[in-house]
Amino acid sequence: MRVLRHHHHQDYCACVQHANAPTTAQHSSVTTVAHVQQFLNEWEIQCLVLVSLSLQVFLLFSAGFRKRHISRVLSVLLWLAYLSADSIAVYVLGHLTLHTGEGDPRHQLVLFWAPFLLLHLGGQDTITAFSMEDCSLWKRHLLNLTTQLAMAIYVVGKQLRWDKKLVAPMVLMFISGTTKYAERIWALRIAGSWEPRIRTSGLDIHTMNTELASMFSSAEEDVDPGRIVEVAMGIGAFQESIGFLMDVTPKRYTRGAYYSQAKAIVEKVARGFTSSGNGADWAYKLSEIRLSLIYDHLYTKYGSLKLKGLFLYRLTTLAITSTALAFFVVASKGGSYSGVDVWITYVLLVGAMALEIASVLMWLMSSYWAYMTAFLHLRGRRRSKASRCAGRILLSTVKRLRPRPERRLEWSGKMQQYSLMDDCIQAMAQRPVNWLLPQMMKQGYTSKQVVVSPEVKKVLLHKLCEIATSPDSIDKLAFSGSFRGEWAASWAASGAGAQTAGSSAAQQALVASNIQDMDLVSNALLWHLVTEICFIMSEYDGDKNGTPPNCMFRTCSQQLSNYVMYLVAQCKVMLDSDGHNTLQECRSVLSLSQQIHHRSAAVGNNKRKGLVMGIQDPVFRTVFSSDDKVAGHLIIVLDELLAPESVISAAHRWELIAMVWVEMVCYIARNCGSGFHAKQLSSGGEFLTHVHLLVFLLRTH
Repeated sequence: MRVLRHHHHQDYCACVQHANAPTTAQHSSVTTVAHVQQFLNEWEIQCLVLVSLSLQVFLLFSAGFRKRHISRVLSVLLWLAYLSADSIAVYVLGHLTLHTGEGDPRHQLVLFWAPFLLLHLGGQDTITAFSMEDCSLWKRHLLNLTTQLAMAIYVVGKQLRWDKKLVAPMVLMFISGTTKYAERIWALRIAGSWEPRIRTSGLDIHTMNTELASMFSSAEEDVDPGRIVEVAMGIGAFQESIGFLMDVTPKRYTRGAYYSQAKAIVEKVARGFTSSGNGADWAYKLSEIRLSLIYDHLYTKYGSLKLKGLFLYRLTTLAITSTALAFFVVASKGGSYSGVDVWITYVLLVGAMALEIASVLMWLMSSYWAYMTAFLHLRGRRRSKASRCAGRILLSTVKRLRPRPERRLEWSGKMQQYSLMDDCIQAMAQRPVNWLLPQMMKQGYTSKQVVVSPEVKKVLLHKLCEIATSPDSIDKLAFSGSFRGEWAASWAASGAGAQTAGSSAAQQALVASNIQDMDLVSNALLWHLVTEICFIMSEYDGDKNGTPPNCMFRTCSQQLSNYVMYLVAQCKVMLDSDGHNTLQECRSVLSLSQQIHHRSAAVGNNKRKGLVMGIQDPVFRTVFSSDDKVAGHLIIVLDELLAPESVISAAHRWELIAMVWVEMVCYIARNCGSGFHAKQLSSGGEFLTHVHLLVFLLRTH
């Protein structure tokens, strides 16, 4: 019996041991984890240093694309790289402070990498700040500089103790890295602490307008691109432009002899823009160059560097890095360093030199600050011969490396389009499917990008020039107070193209819209619906009196209408709580009109036609005829513009609508705030910002 029990006990113990013994798969996974952990313990710093260098390369060559492209993917990637680059450099620098000389002597070379991390924390010339918030936090970056500098000094001190052969190259790279980091903070301070010049008087912009007037008054049909660039490069006019964009420019001249002279010059410029064959293109190119300079000033290091400072600094840092490389070549021959560490060090040294050279080349090839710097040293009164010679050499180099100004677009050249009707149609179509989703998710936004057409540019500039040359241009271009539709009212009162009956109908339509008493958002919603309905009716039924299918004002009106709705509905520009409620009410009105007329259930574009017929339905008119908001005014305005007895022609109807939108775009551009303009510069640019600078160019107050 005892023998039997003994055997049972042995079998039980064997089973327990077998159950507790790791399987082959478990043993393999444990071994893999151990190998990974061992690899990270030994090569973690090496991997992170290479990642840090790779992020710097990515930021240098990719950051410039955000000025000319609208891409959420690019924006997210740059944001991740911008944040990760600093985080990784700080982490590795902190890790190096814990590295002691008692470990593997073959890896003592990692202490030499501390100055390179300071170099990486200094960032790249093409992206000093990701957003304007980074510029305002320059003091925080200064505090980070002191802490990271203290850690780097501590690491350098340890290097002096354990390996004195690398002292010389390490000190040289420490100087280069510290200078690079300080340069970044200086650029952030310059961009984040913008203040108007004390001597801002308008003389610089007056000089620029004088040159423009003489340029366009010449008999030559084609304007020299070089002269346009030279006019745009005036440092005083640039400072006034950025001051105007940041809402810190004081008023110019409102009365007196000098105002009369400035007014006459502005009128010459306006006539030159409208009469010259390519005057409109050069007007927008002028604002485009200015905005490119402002972008470089706010988001890169280019705007904070001058010719002597730039080349002296670049040559110094390049010489320091080259000397450090030479010292390292000598020091590494007699050392017992790891071959991988030596290879990584060569990559860091050569990479630092390559990034410096690439930064200078990109400055010459992509930034208009190279032009600005050259002109500064050519125009100066007290410039030495050497300075003027350097300016000529730089200007010649830039002209050879850069494409012609008219061939290079400095922003995306696109504007967003958003149709409230299409959004409501899509929301109604998705309602049966998404009934479980929140109401916010049901709203299907239907925005898209379109290239800013030449028709839009031409119409807006021509109408703006008409206002600039009018006797009361001071009041019309001031854009103070609320939006009142004064431009359209003046156009209608002037005879609307010598059509007396049409002029009366246009004035009645403006009065019916209550344009002078409603707020901006209500006016935008009302005229957006008017534009959409007129466009749909002309598309399906044809315009009365025969409007050409490629009518310039018709195309311009639709694109500007959808653009303003994108700004209001999606960007929330100038949208307060009352405006938000008005927007929701308009969505409800459109949903009701869609339900009233069952033809809205048709397929394709017929849904838009059905929605319009729902608005024209007697039931809809009965419900909203006494409404004092958007819906009620919409019915009256449509009767004035589309009724069979209306005497206004289709061409003048579209010109009236275009005039309303041109003034509204200019009003929003002037009053949406400097933060919106500065933010959009780093996201492909905004057409609204270009309009803002055109207004600045053509105003005399």
